[in-house]
Amino acid sequence: MKSLSKCNKALLICLIIFYCTRPVIRDRPSAKRAIYICGQPRWVFVLIFSTASFLLWFLSCGLLIVLWASAVGLLATILHASFRTPNLKARLNTFREEFRAVWRNYIEI
Repeated sequence: MKSLSKCNKALLICLIIFYCTRPVIRDRPSAKRAIYICGQPRWVFVLIFSTASFLLWFLSCGLLIVLWASAVGLLATILHASFRTPNLKARLNTFREEFRAVWRNYIEI
């Protein structure tokens, strides 16, 4: 292991940890065995990376953009639903029949 760099050693250790903490598929999956990453429980890394992701999202104003887009989408949906005419399908069928009648008269001329 002397020829491996520090980065490769860390990668090898992470692979060994991943291999040793995999659930067993043959018999019963081991749901009670905790998964450790670099000696820490998995939830610690999930919490750290989730917090970092949220902070970067918040600091880059991406959160504000997503909230504005959601508000505009909800408002557009509500406006569309309130201005919809009832029985739209029947009105379109009536228009289609009227168009066909006018088209038949136009062809006969």
